Amino acid sequence: MFKTSKQVYRFIWALIATFAVLATATVVFLVMSSFAKNEIIEAHETASAFDSSLHRFRSDAFTLKNYSRDFIITGDLALLANYTNILYTRSIHAEAAAVFYAHDATYHEMALFDSLVEKRYLMLHMELAAIGLLVSGDHAAASTHLFVDPSPIGLTYTQLMTAFNQTMDELHTAITYRTRDMVYQAESRAIAYDSMAVVITTIFAAIAVFGTISLLGMVRTASRRERHATDKNRMLIDGLPMFLEIWNHRGQLIDVSRKTLETFGVLEKSDYMTRYFDFMPPTQPCGRPSDEKLAEYVNLALEHGYSRCEWAHIDVHGNAINVETQFTRITVGGRDQIVGYSFDLTAIKQLHAAQQEMRAFNNMLIDASPFVISLWDTSATMYRTNSRTKEYFGAPSEEYFIEHFSEFSPETQPCGIPSSELAKSYVAQAFETGYAQFEWMHNTLDGEPLPTLVTCARLHWKGEAMLVC
Repeated sequence: MFKTSKQVYRFIWALIATFAVLATATVVFLVMSSFAKNEIIEAHETASAFDSSLHRFRSDAFTLKNYSRDFIITGDLALLANYTNILYTRSIHAEAAAVFYAHDATYHEMALFDSLVEKRYLMLHMELAAIGLLVSGDHAAASTHLFVDPSPIGLTYTQLMTAFNQTMDELHTAITYRTRDMVYQAESRAIAYDSMAVVITTIFAAIAVFGTISLLGMVRTASRRERHATDKNRMLIDGLPMFLEIWNHRGQLIDVSRKTLETFGVLEKSDYMTRYFDFMPPTQPCGRPSDEKLAEYVNLALEHGYSRCEWAHIDVHGNAINVETQFTRITVGGRDQIVGYSFDLTAIKQLHAAQQEMRAFNNMLIDASPFVISLWDTSATMYRTNSRTKEYFGAPSEEYFIEHFSEFSPETQPCGIPSSELAKSYVAQAFETGYAQFEWMHNTLDGEPLPTLVTCARLHWKGEAMLVC
């Protein structure tokens, strides 16, 4: 599926992005679910607090009523002591009131609660008055005050008790409905939170999936482009009419052109790259080991951007292949590579060898001539002669004869003209007409006269005129 490290990296980043989005969605889901659960818990706690407070309030009221009633009926002082202890050591409505205020009871609920407290205090005052009469010994007045006489609001104790119970029931009903509504609303919000969490999670998951698909599509597109670019590069490399080798930044051979394989008689690139040093002699013509010299020039190209040298190769049959290699540094994907362009010098070397052979043959012909032969340029300067000069003139060498040519002629010729002037005249004539023949008086290195007949002919070589004398 993946052919390059870049594709692997892109796929890994796609997975990381997907997991990050899914993790975010999971966190959002958990947070919103937590909000929903907290809403429900708070609603139930509020309802429980209201319920517990009302229950305790009702219980306290009835406990005091029972104590007062039993005391009035029996006159038991122990019951009176318990009643008084409850009455003065504990606030009947303080806890319930705190719950109501803490949980933001409605105006109607607070009004009912205040009415409930008012009725309970009226009942309490009537109970205390009856107890006072009872303690003074007037049982009939106490009973009348408690069960017959009306309270300040026009209700007897029994009517107050009935009204108290009705108000308690009404408040309990109001709070029950409100707390149920509160719980219902909390549950509705919880469902909404859960739905939102599911929607958001789905959106994030869709984004993650879409992002992953998009990234994978980008990976495939990039892969296709890379393959296309690679194919184009391969066509360009294989279409070059020269050797081409590519090394990475570690000096390892990583690619070669098709021309290289054809030249060395190798079918597969892997075979050539594996046996690379088998296609060159152990040492180069300069005497250096091949692997050492190759490493040097590749490193020079890495450092300076360019290097150049001649290189000796051998093909699979052992035939010598001489090339000139130019190493050039390029940058691919942020990393340096070295491209080696090699030009086959075999034909040039063969031509050079043929020229050397021809030159040697010509020199042999010149030296084998029974005559003294010399070559002159257009400035009337001799630059080549044959070995006969040593025999005829007694010169120690050909070079000596060329450098000291004037010493092998007298200052003037027999005609009385200075030798230097007459020599220039004959040379000029030969260059102008193409031919000159004249008698010339030479002398040997020992000074003995040496009359000669000189023939000069003009020739053209590599576009320039020369004289052969």
